[in-house]
Amino acid sequence: MKMMTSAQRWHTPTAAVVLNILLKAWVNSLMDRIHWFAVSNPEQKRFPEWRRSFGISDNGTVFVPAAMAGDDSELHVMLCASADGQSTTVHLDHHFVPSDWLKREFPKHFELIEIIEARAHLTLAAAFQQQEAQRQG
Repeated sequence: MKMMTSAQRWHTPTAAVVLNILLKAWVNSLMDRIHWFAVSNPEQKRFPEWRRSFGISDNGTVFVPAAMAGDDSELHVMLCASADGQSTTVHLDHHFVPSDWLKREFPKHFELIEIIEARAHLTLAAAFQQQEAQRQG
């Protein structure tokens, strides 16, 4: 088996495809601003902040940790989402994908994702009401 240098590896079709997907994901993440929120740790639990986080883009897309897919790696989930034309982003050094896409493609935690979406919509509604109150006051 012939050994490849790292420069040669980047010229293989697989590496080019991955690089293209990552570039598209990066460009997509620049298009919409994402507002990040984290729920507090439950009593006697110490979950890292990224596991308790979700994002809401300016267009209303809810982003959840790609790790919610279950046994698949975050990178694999992010690459699948990008290949499907979905926006992806990184927050706190972890990949996040749109919640509606993750529910459809990796339904392992469907119910939990729906709870997160409901909380995101409540958060968005509260922020909108606060903004309206400030505008009128």
